[in-house]
Amino acid sequence: MEAAKRFGCNFVETSARTRENVEKAFYDTVREIRRYNRDMQQYPSGAGHSGDRGPGHKLEMQEEDHEAGCCGKCSVM
Repeated sequence: MEAAKRFGCNFVETSARTRENVEKAFYDTVREIRRYNRDMQQYPSGAGHSGDRGPGHKLEMQEEDHEAGCCGKCSVM
């Protein structure tokens, strides 16, 4: 949780064994990506909601590579 605070990231504690908060973490991440993309369309210079925290371009969500982990594109700290 301390690392999330230092990086300015959201934090959700999950359990793969009991599936506690797994869906919440997934949907929160999707919502954040959609919010970021909306901001990038509204404020192309990156001065929107996400400010300097994002990569500076729209994030693409693809329906490929479902064999690797949950989606093959997740980063976990």
